[in-house]
Amino acid sequence: MANRNANKRETDWLKAITEYINVFGLGVLYPGYDERTDMQRHHVVGKSAKNNKIHIGYWFVNPIPFDLHDAGSDHPLNVTYHKNKFKAEYGNETSIYNNLYCGMRSAGYEEYLPPDDVYYAIMNTGA
Repeated sequence: MANRNANKRETDWLKAITEYINVFGLGVLYPGYDERTDMQRHHVVGKSAKNNKIHIGYWFVNPIPFDLHDAGSDHPLNVTYHKNKFKAEYGNETSIYNNLYCGMRSAGYEEYLPPDDVYYAIMNTGA
C-alpha cells in the first residue's frame, strides 16, 4: 500500500494526543507512568492502514512511553520486541486506544476525535 501524508484532521489528532499526554501524563493509560510524558506515537497497524476501505493508519495511534516503544530500548515489555508481554501487562491495543479516546472526550478534546466510521473501523481491527 502506498504511503500518504497525514491530512490536517489527522495531524490535529496527533498533536492533540501529545497535548493530552503532556497535560494528564502517561499514567492515564499505563499504571506506574503517572508523572511521565516522554512518549512516542505508535501507529498500531501502520500509517497507511485501512480497515473496510477506511483509512485508519494516522488515527489508530497510541502514545506509548518511550522505553516501551523505542527500538533502542531493551525494556522487557517493549511493544516493538515483546508484543505479547506488553499486551499481558497493559491490554490489547484497541483497549488502550479506547481508553485514550474516552479520556480525551471527557477532557474536552471532542473536536479532534476521529469520525465515528473511523473509530468503529479501528475498534473492529482486533489489534
